Amino acid sequence: MRKFLALDKQSQIDLREKYPDLDKLYAVEDTDEYTYMAVSVFERWLGAEDSIKYLSDVSEEEQ
Repeated sequence: MRKFLALDKQSQIDLREKYPDLDKLYAVEDTDEYTYMAVSVFERWLGAEDSIKYLSDVSEEEQ
């Protein structure tokens, strides 16, 4: 079983100040502090033909 450690109160406060809307980002809520970006990961470099094949007209289910 994995063990988690709680940060001390001051460290939590420091992190909240440094990353003000992190909770909103985690909850996928709109925030002015962060920008969402889609990232695709492949096991190899995609050429022009493959990138069109795999990244264009992707179904909602596959997204």
